[in-house]
Amino acid sequence: MGKFSILGNKTLAADGLLVFIAIIWGTAFVAQKASVESVGSLTFNAIRMMLGAIVLVPVLIFQRTQKRKHQRQERVPALRLLVFGTICGVLLFLGVTFQQIGIQYTSVANSSFITSLYVILIPLFGILFGRRTGYATWVAALIALVALFLITGVTDLSNFNRGDIYTLICAAFTALHVLFVDYAVKKIDAIQLSIVQASITSIISFAAAGFNEIYQVKKSPTPEIFNPNFTWQNIIDCAYPLFFAGVLSVGIGYTLQIVAQKSAPPAHVAIIFSSEAMFATLTAILVLHEYPAVQSYFGFALMLIAMLATEFDVLRKKRKHAP
Repeated sequence: MGKFSILGNKTLAADGLLVFIAIIWGTAFVAQKASVESVGSLTFNAIRMMLGAIVLVPVLIFQRTQKRKHQRQERVPALRLLVFGTICGVLLFLGVTFQQIGIQYTSVANSSFITSLYVILIPLFGILFGRRTGYATWVAALIALVALFLITGVTDLSNFNRGDIYTLICAAFTALHVLFVDYAVKKIDAIQLSIVQASITSIISFAAAGFNEIYQVKKSPTPEIFNPNFTWQNIIDCAYPLFFAGVLSVGIGYTLQIVAQKSAPPAHVAIIFSSEAMFATLTAILVLHEYPAVQSYFGFALMLIAMLATEFDVLRKKRKHAP
């Protein structure tokens, strides 16, 4: 009984962390929206990922100091850390980038809804990796999907365009990222993995931004190599959004995701993360005074039901093994 009670409590605590992360990421949408006019999306992602990695370095140093004081520190093989961190970083970069490409050709509502299809893709892909999902969690995933349909206000998916396809690819990479983190976190320290992941994503984003946003080559007799629309002043102008997205969204958010996934099943992660859209809308109401359609409020209610339903399997197991 004790074992299952402890496991159940750990899962509930991890789910609580995931809700906190969803709140951070939902709130970060406002910060990211404020940066759109100043800095390109690839440059913004590169800088915020770099900031996220930097703020975690003191945390890692403190963690190692404490471990030396109290116990013998387990050393993670550098090659394993680099390989796992690189895979996580590449998957994260691909997910974010395909979403940015897709939104150029489709509506915001379609992008939000299609991205959130990872709610279904994660348990589906999980089957391929030997991760079984309980019936209650499948039901919760479907409820969350309906909730997202109402919250995002998507009205037409009949004309599936290339933007929608790119966004669907984003959802697939997001699902693979969550599943791989679930595998990697069992073998690598969360802080170290988060630092390498953010660093790799930042490096790739800087490289991509160099070709697409910072530098440009115009076909003319006197080609301009440096993009005149990119200035250091633009970066300074969005210092607050970068700080919020880098320190909170990346440094805290992605690290807590890795910590939480030590105990939370990937399907729980998918459903709770999908509430990010709800928290983003609520933040827009409070900060930007952007009020959604009435149907969104019904979506909020369904999302809360879906999040509570994810805990049914945990509570059922605890009750089943109780004396």
